[in-house]
Amino acid sequence: MLNIKFLLVVLLGGLSFFNAHAEEAGLELEGERWVGKWTSYVCDDGNTLAVVAPAELMEHQVQFTHIGADYSLDNITIRAEFVENGQACQYSSLLTADNDAWTIELNESRAIPSSDCQAGKEVIDTTLAANNYKYLHGRAAVYVPFSNSQEACGEDNIGIHFQVTGKKE
Repeated sequence: MLNIKFLLVVLLGGLSFFNAHAEEAGLELEGERWVGKWTSYVCDDGNTLAVVAPAELMEHQVQFTHIGADYSLDNITIRAEFVENGQACQYSSLLTADNDAWTIELNESRAIPSSDCQAGKEVIDTTLAANNYKYLHGRAAVYVPFSNSQEACGEDNIGIHFQVTGKKE
């Protein structure tokens, strides 16, 4: 009887450990086929570089690290790294693109470690919540109305520009 109780305690403890660490894993896009990387912040034409970076993102030293899409280009993942209170944080998100309307919307996101990275996560969530985007010949940009868009581009938005690097291996 003692061995069964011990075994149950070990099993339950192992499941708790596994669940806690599963929560700390980034989001993955099922069926990801195309991958890319962030290149720059751009103005509306997609070619002109913004003269300053988005103020809201710079407060948390946000660096976008990855964009991915499935075969349809309707399901997108964007990942980033940022700093909050001296803590390095990882961000991952799943978004849906409407290719006819040229819009993109955030569905789900996660920051790791979750306990220390909530303010930065909220900034990126707000950034990616619902925006216009452009996709053309292996380049994509998500256009966001940042507080300093006029200073950066003389326009209402700054584009977060990505370059497709190829198929996922």
